[in-house]
Amino acid sequence: MSDDEELPPSKLGTKEHWDMVYDCRADEQDIGDEGEVWFGEDSVHKMRAWAHDNLPSTSGKPLRILECGSGNGTLLLSFLTTPDPDAEPQQYHLTGIDYSEGAVKLGESVEKARRVAIEEGDEDVIDIDDVVNECTCEWRVGDLLRDEYQETWDLVMDKGTFDALALSDEPIAEKGGRLPSQVYPEQVAKLVSPGGFFLITSCNFTEEEVIKRYTKPGVGLSFHVPHKSFSFGGKKGQTVCTVAFTRDKAVANGNGHATPVAQPVQPDDPLFLCVDDQKVMTELLTPFFGGEVKVHNDALLLGGGLLKHNVPWGVAVIAGTGSIAVGVEVDAQGEVVQAARRGGYGYLLGDDGSAYDVSRCAIRAAVDAFDAGEPDGPLSARISKHFGIQSVNGALSEVLNLSADPIQATNEQKLRISDLSPAVIECYTSTPPDPVAVTAVRAACCPLADSIVQLARQLLARPLPDGSQRTLQNAVFTCCGGVVRQEAYRRCLLEMVKEEGIEFGSIEPVSDVARSGAEGLVARSTRK
Repeated sequence: MSDDEELPPSKLGTKEHWDMVYDCRADEQDIGDEGEVWFGEDSVHKMRAWAHDNLPSTSGKPLRILECGSGNGTLLLSFLTTPDPDAEPQQYHLTGIDYSEGAVKLGESVEKARRVAIEEGDEDVIDIDDVVNECTCEWRVGDLLRDEYQETWDLVMDKGTFDALALSDEPIAEKGGRLPSQVYPEQVAKLVSPGGFFLITSCNFTEEEVIKRYTKPGVGLSFHVPHKSFSFGGKKGQTVCTVAFTRDKAVANGNGHATPVAQPVQPDDPLFLCVDDQKVMTELLTPFFGGEVKVHNDALLLGGGLLKHNVPWGVAVIAGTGSIAVGVEVDAQGEVVQAARRGGYGYLLGDDGSAYDVSRCAIRAAVDAFDAGEPDGPLSARISKHFGIQSVNGALSEVLNLSADPIQATNEQKLRISDLSPAVIECYTSTPPDPVAVTAVRAACCPLADSIVQLARQLLARPLPDGSQRTLQNAVFTCCGGVVRQEAYRRCLLEMVKEEGIEFGSIEPVSDVARSGAEGLVARSTRK
């Protein structure tokens, strides 16, 4: 294959196929039986050996490791132990994401069985020289092609997932109708921490083809080290290649080059960058660029929804790991500008309705339920598993960790808490919904809904820049972020807003903020 030639479509590229595969495994196999290992154990051993040789040793904080399309979890769970008698026990936070619910259930089952086998010293699972690591595991149902995750990992792994997705000819509407094989490299690169690693094993692409696809401009990955191809499965003529990449670190070196959020439409158009402290950054950056630099809060990019719907004002909300609500309007020159703002103050003073806030409210609600003598429900069990504790009664000591240094307390600990939000939303949308999850989601939504209502009322009291009257019918509510893009959460949020008499004429959930902004600019230019 060359020039990004696409593979012929196959049932292996469909979600329906993998749902059926994992449903059948659940019906036919014993609990904890991992079943077939794609590419065989040899590829798992080689990827695990690469990680052992290249990952830094943990020192106080766990390394975050993600497997994309985790399936039965065999690769991810290889990190429960280290095959080196001289190694020190390591700390890992392991995450498996798969779009098949059956795969996630299988991964959880295999993890449980694997931990029991390790504890019992089962020689089929653990060698006498293996070192047992300190690991927490979480398993998520997620769509890596469409979902936007407001978090990153130190190591992201793929063993055959890209191969399977490349066999799909179903375009991704949310990504401009491009094929999964074209979207996936960009999506997976976002999951890698700056300076972190992406490790991929493929049987459908050569090493050169993998490198070409994952080092394209804008992807943000660089080829790390060569790794020879090797035969697998005893099938003559078939090879597997394993390739490692690093995520490029952002470097502010004043060399006159920067990666913009969106390229200027015309040569004289301003270059838009999204950073904090707008005035200071504008003054610092302007000398380094040939054109005018306008520095804006990233929430302003959601203003593309105004241009797309051709409305003069609205409220933009970002609710991912953090949160902010911004009132936006189109000024007399046709530019989207910030008219008001609430939130965005960080997790100590704000972040209402964010992943962190949802998780915080869930922990508090679970502890309240425990103190009231209520039996543990599904969410309480998920919280206990997340923190590696026997019951939610021990959650406070995990959350209020006074031994953490300031950097860990403000970064790693915040992310550790935020990581609970998918479990909270999942329990909130289950049938019947978990009462603790319902309490948590409503508690998190309430202050964010209040911010939206206050912004809307504040702007409704003012005329538009052209002097005309604002109405809710000519306003848009636009939002992005891993939490607010969840339909059930967004519905709860907007119902609270509606109860206060605020109902927007248009609702615009956004998965790709930069793309939405660019589409808004295009829509505006076509109306001129």
